Amino acid sequence: MAACKKRVELPEYAFIAPSDSLINYSGRFYFSEDSLSAKFAWTGSTIKATFRGTSCKLMLQDHVFIKDGYGEPQANYFYVFIDEQFPQLLRAEPDSILYTVAQNLPDTTHTIEIFRRTEGATGSTEFLGFRLDLGKNLVTPPSFPSRKIEFIGNSITCGYGNEGDSAKCKYTSLTQNGYMTYSAITARKLNAEYRAVAYSGMGIYRNYSDAIRYTMTEMYDMVYPQNDSICWDFTQWQPDVVVINLGTNDFARSNPERKYFVESYFNLLEKIRAYYPAASIFCLESPMISDYYPARRKARTTSTNYIVEAIRLMKEKGEQNIEFYALKEQTSRVLGCDFHPNVEQHKQNAEELTAFIREKMGWDLVL
Repeated sequence: MAACKKRVELPEYAFIAPSDSLINYSGRFYFSEDSLSAKFAWTGSTIKATFRGTSCKLMLQDHVFIKDGYGEPQANYFYVFIDEQFPQLLRAEPDSILYTVAQNLPDTTHTIEIFRRTEGATGSTEFLGFRLDLGKNLVTPPSFPSRKIEFIGNSITCGYGNEGDSAKCKYTSLTQNGYMTYSAITARKLNAEYRAVAYSGMGIYRNYSDAIRYTMTEMYDMVYPQNDSICWDFTQWQPDVVVINLGTNDFARSNPERKYFVESYFNLLEKIRAYYPAASIFCLESPMISDYYPARRKARTTSTNYIVEAIRLMKEKGEQNIEFYALKEQTSRVLGCDFHPNVEQHKQNAEELTAFIREKMGWDLVL
């Protein structure tokens, strides 16, 4: 009798796992024990690789459980750059994993960069790898710039509503573009690797919700904000510059008491210095805080005085590598959703911040 033959299914593609050493990551990623998943959530988290072949498929598993200001389900959005060309906008869907991001390319080497536009409040994402043409592989990827800047902030640094058409629109994740924030633009202008730890509503002493738990001082230690038990290893990456833009939410409803705000800001500065002994620290005044509304509170003057006092306390301990800079206040013609700065305002603040950091660090625009 003839032996039965079992049909063998051959793979139709080459699978590249997230743990592949030829993938470059910028940001905080948590790898599963089997190294088949890399979870991340912070704005601006970036994945880079160089692949051979004519096509590339991206594998993502998104986890989103909240709705936008109109009551509609939100989604995470990403920019995908192929060969450094104008990016395609990718919306991650909860019931999808596989996304074709490149096809019908010349059969040679190509670069891919995935940049997370949305913030951690939208939800976390798992990167599950790439699928390439059968028989193709990765080659040495493009490196990140040698300069390094980390931004710590709230909705402004996240780009909340910066692509909205007026102050009257409500937040949606589609109108949030972390690539076009003052922070990301500044990093690109300075040819620096960009990382952000930012979350809408976060404060120094208290959040927009008035809660004094899970302020940015606590959230800063997390690999991703959906899990407070997984802490980031700060020895993995040491920035040259740390920029803090916090305080807007502390002053949103009323002026916080000086004692509590200054103490909380000082505690964050001490934490940053312990993690990054050599970094220059720049503390910003927010473009959203104003002396004119509500006029009786003089919130901008008060906020500036508080921040400067926290810096003074650090300098009394011998700290010298820390500076204050007040970003120019936004105007009514450059407003995005919910009175947040729009892209034009972000560009203006990026111009002034770039000049300030260049002067303080002695950096040329091009290495």
